[in-house]
This record gives sequence, structure tokens and C-alpha cells, in this order.
Amino acid sequence: MSILNNYNKIRTQGTKINSDLFKMLNKDDFTIIGRLLGILHKGQLYIDDQGKGTTMDHFADFAIHDYCDKSGLNVIQKYLNINTNISEFEKDYLLSNLNAKCSLFSIVNSDLINSTLVLQDLFNDNNEIEIIESSMSQNPDILNYLIFTRIVTIDNINMTSGAAIMFLKDDEDLLSKKYHSMIKKTFAHSLQAKQFIVFLKLNEKYGVPVLYK
Repeated sequence: MSILNNYNKIRTQGTKINSDLFKMLNKDDFTIIGRLLGILHKGQLYIDDQGKGTTMDHFADFAIHDYCDKSGLNVIQKYLNINTNISEFEKDYLLSNLNAKCSLFSIVNSDLINSTLVLQDLFNDNNEIEIIESSMSQNPDILNYLIFTRIVTIDNINMTSGAAIMFLKDDEDLLSKKYHSMIKKTFAHSLQAKQFIVFLKLNEKYGVPVLYK
């Protein structure tokens, strides 16, 4: 099987697993998550479908990976504890997502034929990583952007978790200044959760719609 075919298979199967994980959250969880993300107003969650705020993809990504309940566990950890008889793929997928990390990346190269992007990690010594991204890699202007996203590695394939926040490269210095100021004032149980919250807030003012072709 080619790498791209394997990627598409992982995406398809992963979508169902993510749906099962999301269903484990209850109304109280949604309320707490909405409060953390700053989108809970008068008991209602305000989800933005236009890409300039917290979309459902952002909400679900944070809820699955970064939100921990009173037990200190996220839904991936709870799912693994409850479901001991799962397939090898499902176990690998869940563990890969459990170990996934967010960062702000500069997009430094794209390959339309192989559907790949090369990202430079602006939070971790400018280390580079190649990911498969079948949609954004097709956009001719993609090198003009920064992306805040979570990288999942499974079967030696690097990919995003499915949620992304985009910014113009021209705004890098401004974003850095705002980030370092805002992160100190952001409440969450982990640095990764704080980073996700900060970049969602920055998205409201400085973000651009995710560039799918």
C-alpha cells in the first residue's frame, strides 16, 4: 500500500474513533470546555463555522486531547482503560494521539505530487518535520502561512490531528509578542492546553480561514 493510501485509510478509520471518543463527553464536560475556551455565554456554546473563531473541529480537538476531568484523565486515556479488547490499529491510533503535541509551525515547503508539507517548529529550535496534508499541500500560496496544529505520528506517517489555525507569516513577530503575554494569564491544567486556548483567541483577531483547495 502506498503512503498516501495508508494515510487516507488512517484518516477514514480515525474519524470514526474520534467520533466514539467525542461521544464519551457529557453535558457537564461541554460546559467546562466551553468555559475554558471562552465560548460559553449564558449557558450556550457559541461555535463559529466561518473559521475566525472556535469551530467544531477546534472544539472537538481540544475536548479529545487537552481536556481532563476531575480524575485527571482525558477521554483517550479513559477509553483505553474501559476498552481493553480493541484492534491493534485502534490501540496504535489512540496511543499516537495521546502522545501528539501542538506547536506553531512555519510552512517552508510543499509538494503537490506527494501531498506533503515541510513544517518548521517555531517553539522547538526550528526543527523541521514533513507531514502528509492532502488538502493544504495543493494550495499554491501555502508557503505564506503559519499553522498552529497538533501533529500525530502513526505508521511512520506524520499528519495533523484534523484541526488547524492559520496565520500570515507577516504576523509572526506580533503573534510571538501576544502569545508570551497571553500565556501567562491563561488558566488550564497543562501548557499544551494553554497554548491551544491562546491560539484560538489569537485566531479571532489575526487568523485566516484554513486554506483547503
